Amino acid sequence: MEKNVPIKPGASKKDNMIKDLIIVGVVLFAGVMLVNTLEDLDDSSIYEFLRIRFDLTGSQEGISETEHIIYPSEAPDDICLDSKRTVYPSTGEGSATWFYYGNCGGWKIYDVVPGSAVKLQARGDECSTCPSCTLGDINYYIYDYYDDQWNEMEFIDGPDNHCGEYIEYYIPTGDRIKIVAESGFYLTVYQ
Repeated sequence: MEKNVPIKPGASKKDNMIKDLIIVGVVLFAGVMLVNTLEDLDDSSIYEFLRIRFDLTGSQEGISETEHIIYPSEAPDDICLDSKRTVYPSTGEGSATWFYYGNCGGWKIYDVVPGSAVKLQARGDECSTCPSCTLGDINYYIYDYYDDQWNEMEFIDGPDNHCGEYIEYYIPTGDRIKIVAESGFYLTVYQ
């Protein structure tokens, strides 16, 4: 290839250099924005941010291929109702994911693998697009069943009047955890 030949036919060398400079500028700007975002996160949040935003683990919708939904095995009521009065089971596959709404009680038990991290993906629906939605106060206790009893392990004081996801991780000691909600929100458990 001859020197000083424009890359794009009909374009001057100056036009191509300007386009190259614009591309370099955009890439540098994006890099600075990413670094600024990562500086605001703690170390555990950085991986989660990158994993969800850039799909580093082959996940879909923020869920990795190795995570599986853990459905509740016990709950205080047999059925739950949504806002349209549709009936959902409170346990098992296809069960309701919310607390304190439509006959859904305030606790659920999940069978888990001891020593393996559990992802507690809470969600609030108190968004500006849904003024009548009320499940957005993410506050709950985590109990772990070991030594033949329920042991209170942690209180999650999440956001109130929340619109969106709020993720916590917990490593169980026993083979069952119990989530006791203080208020209404949605929760999906993964392991």
